[in-house]
Amino acid sequence: HIFRLVILPTTTLLIACWLICGSWLKTLGVPDSRSKAVTRLGVIGAAFLALYAVFLGTDGSVYEWLRRFGTTTYFGATGLAQLLAASALLKWEHTLQPATSPRIIRILTGLSVYMLILGLIYLPADLYFESSRVINVIEWHFAFLMHIYFGVLSIQWHRHRLRISLAVGSDTCAELQTEN
Repeated sequence: HIFRLVILPTTTLLIACWLICGSWLKTLGVPDSRSKAVTRLGVIGAAFLALYAVFLGTDGSVYEWLRRFGTTTYFGATGLAQLLAASALLKWEHTLQPATSPRIIRILTGLSVYMLILGLIYLPADLYFESSRVINVIEWHFAFLMHIYFGVLSIQWHRHRLRISLAVGSDTCAELQTEN
């Protein structure tokens, strides 16, 4: 119950994170189509994490399928969003603001590539190994790297002095500002 109590607000924070990330990428000069794809994948991943949390602790094969589908989609969509964001930063690195650290971009890219490799290993491993031990090791490593990514991303946002302000009663609900 405590996990469910914590995970639902966390999904809201994840959605906010991806909305901010997409806007931030646009301010850096990343094409609109790429920044929107990052946002959409991240929001889809967070929504499916919420689906998982809602059905956690319920019995039945349908609910078990919904939980499994929720976690698989959460990890897949979030990992892809992270990979797209890192590759966008890497591809447009030469046009980015001076506060964008090449080292951090490389770390984000490395984390994303390692997660991609783990995902590709997971598919045959799930069929080959009868023991759930190997699968658990892959899943936990993937989850660890995925969450480290958010921490590294926050360091980059701090370097950009990313500030978010909410305005009530104006035409703009939220504004994203970066300072150099």
